[in-house]
Amino acid sequence: MSDGALDKFRDAIQQELRLDGFSEKALLHATRPANTGELTGHNAFSISFGESGETLAIWLKVEDGVITGASFTSDGSDALTACGSMITELVKNKTLEEARLITSDDLLSALDGLPSTQLPAAHLAVEVLGGALEDASSAG
Repeated sequence: MSDGALDKFRDAIQQELRLDGFSEKALLHATRPANTGELTGHNAFSISFGESGETLAIWLKVEDGVITGASFTSDGSDALTACGSMITELVKNKTLEEARLITSDDLLSALDGLPSTQLPAAHLAVEVLGGALEDASSAG
């Protein structure tokens, strides 16, 4: 039985992120990310390293030109985790062409913004998505 310690820990992190200027949506994606880990049955992948050494990887499952699954992993900041989580949500059920149109501004808008110091995370997420889309295009 849990004593609630994990929830208290998560609440403390969320409070810190609020103080740092994270939106409610961004802090939820940072502390309870969706679509984490390697995607079983993926057929596209990309990884990139940010200027501070953080890493973001994205896996896609593409069937008949439509993204049917997406996941990510990151060893970076809370902002990079939020961006990885949200971008994998944004691409699901989109065609490769539609996914290529996603910009860092679209990602930031979907997260209801990030603190200005965290904007490079959105750019890295879009860059990694672009690599995974290229991988999907070259494979199929």
